[in-house]
Amino acid sequence: MRGDGTLSVKCFSCNKGGDVLHLIQVLRGIEEWADVEKEATRIAGLPDSTTTKQSRPQLPKGEYPPADEVAKFWKQSVDILQDSTLCDLLRARGIPPELVRELVRAAPEVGWNPRWAWVRGEDKPITWHRAGYRLLFQMCSEEGEVVSLHARRFGVPNDERKGTSPSRCRISSSLMLSPAALRDKVWNDAIIVEGAPNWLVLAAFYPERPVIGIINGSTKGLRLARIPRGARVTIWTDNELQTDNQGNVRPGAGSKYGEQLAAILAGRRLRVVKLSIPDGLKKAPDANDVFKTGGLPALENVLADAATLSA
Repeated sequence: MRGDGTLSVKCFSCNKGGDVLHLIQVLRGIEEWADVEKEATRIAGLPDSTTTKQSRPQLPKGEYPPADEVAKFWKQSVDILQDSTLCDLLRARGIPPELVRELVRAAPEVGWNPRWAWVRGEDKPITWHRAGYRLLFQMCSEEGEVVSLHARRFGVPNDERKGTSPSRCRISSSLMLSPAALRDKVWNDAIIVEGAPNWLVLAAFYPERPVIGIINGSTKGLRLARIPRGARVTIWTDNELQTDNQGNVRPGAGSKYGEQLAAILAGRRLRVVKLSIPDGLKKAPDANDVFKTGGLPALENVLADAATLSA
């Protein structure tokens, strides 16, 4: 019995626990929270009208998810090495799970799922894990406070969404920060990279450099104040050229992110390096592609060339 009068349960064998609803979810093998509430209503003998869609209210649009819920969901997430499917997907992208296990977590298959960690299914909402968004990243403020999470899935067609963030919650001004970026008050020789898998590769192989990851929409409102005047910073976004319906070739989203970041850093006398698109190609290789095809030496070569360009 908790102090507020509610009941809680815990299995000391598998170390899972929660309230009565979580117990029903596990015992009945129910995935969707609305079905858990419906089953609890049936067991309690209450009229069915008590279970409504309003039982899982959405957060006001524009707010980060509650910090205590983010911390709780991250705490009950699991070591990625316990998710064999996720490990296989990472290895298929050339990312060794053993190397990145301290940077990311796996979404839990069962247990408590906050109202913002669901996505639209074919006929009703489903959890991140069930939808395939199994790889979890912490999203931080520029000061290093964890404000949200980002979930990533692999092995889906190019036209399908590969990443998701808490439902209706903002991701602006939030970043993926490597251990060095969290540790250092000043970001010298920083790498700013677009995309969760690319950040994961660079954060793993360059533990002593601040590696800052951005995703779609997270650049809005950034100040990057921890990058000091006169420092060197490498911007590695997914530079690409796209052809519109009229046949005109224009910069893609990744190229625009690079321009936005360069504009934020303007006026500080920084040595800013933007990795360019090789001649004859429409897209510059991203960090994950470079590592997958050439390993660590290929990454070293790209960053060494960038350092030469900035000198």
